[in-house]
Amino acid sequence: MKRIRPSPDPTPDGTIETPLPGETGSLTAPHDVLLMTSNASLVLPFLRDRALHRRLGIEIRRAVLQSDSIRPLDRMRHLHRGLRQRARIHGIPLAVQALHHFTTRGFWRRVSLGAQSADAAFVLHRDLEVHPVATFNDPRLVALTQNHSPRLGIVIGGNQFSRRTLEAIEIPLFNVHIGDPRLVRGQPPIFWDIYENRDQTCLTLHRVTPDLDAGPILYQRAMRIPWRSTLQATLTEGRRRLAREIPLLLDEGLQRILTRTAVEKNEPSGPLRTFPTIGQLARARRICRRRIAPEARRKAATPYLPAGDDPSTGSPCVTGTEHRERGT
Repeated sequence: MKRIRPSPDPTPDGTIETPLPGETGSLTAPHDVLLMTSNASLVLPFLRDRALHRRLGIEIRRAVLQSDSIRPLDRMRHLHRGLRQRARIHGIPLAVQALHHFTTRGFWRRVSLGAQSADAAFVLHRDLEVHPVATFNDPRLVALTQNHSPRLGIVIGGNQFSRRTLEAIEIPLFNVHIGDPRLVRGQPPIFWDIYENRDQTCLTLHRVTPDLDAGPILYQRAMRIPWRSTLQATLTEGRRRLAREIPLLLDEGLQRILTRTAVEKNEPSGPLRTFPTIGQLARARRICRRRIAPEARRKAATPYLPAGDDPSTGSPCVTGTEHRERGT
C-alpha cells in the first residue's frame, strides 16, 4: 500500500516548507491543476478567471464534481451516515438529530438555491472534462490522478477524504476552507461566525489531511460578513461573496505553492462543527436582527469591497493566541 509522502521536519516555530512533485520551475509553463468540488457556483468565478490562470501559469482541464447519487438506496445510506456523524458531533441521540435535520432542511435548501448561479453546472461541463462521483473516496478519483498526473489538486467543497484515499493519491491536495480552522472546523460556511457574532469570516487555504480541516495552513484571507435582517439573507449574500473571494485567496496562495515560497504552519485546530440544531439556528436569527440596525447606519449597502483590500479591517484572521484568549 502506498503511504502518504511525509512532509519535511518543522522548524522551531512550527512551520514547514511546502514540497511539490516535479521541477520547481518558473510559472511560464502551465501546470495541470485538478479541480474538485461539490458546488459549481462557488468555483465558477475562479474557473472563468483566465487572466488569473495565465498569471499563475496553471491550466484546469478536468474537474471532479461530487453530487448525491440518484439511487434511492444510496441516498438513504448517505443520509443515515450523515445523521450519525452529526449526532456524534452534537452529542445527542440519533432520533433527536433526525428531528433537527428534517425540521431545518428546507431552510438550508433555500439558502443553497438562493446562492446558486443558474449556468454554473453548464459552464463546468462545457469548459472542462467533468468526472461525477458520489464521494471523493471513489476509486475513480484515485485512478484519475494516477492516469493524468496533475501537478496538484484544489478542493472547494465536498466530503472528507479517507486515509486510504490520501495514501493512494500521489499528488498534494489543498483545500479552501470557509472559516478559520483554529476557531472552527466543518460546516456550514459562515454560519458559525454568525453564531459567534463575529464581524468577519476567514478563507483558509490548507493542505488536505485525514483529519477534516486540520491540515497545515498556507494562506488566509478575511471577508466581512454581509449582515442582513434575516439569517437566510445573510447566508445567501455571504455565499455569493465567497465565490468572488476564492479567486483572490488562490491568486496569492497558489503563487506561493507553485514557486515553493509557501510556508505551512501547524497550529491547534478548533472544534469540529456541523449543521446546527433548531436552537442554534434561532440564536443566529436573533443575532442577525440585532446586527442589522447598526449595519444600516454604517451604510451596509455601499459597493462591495473585499476585506483583504480594506486597511480599516486590520488583521485578516485571528491568531492562535487570540483564539485561546477568547476561549472559542
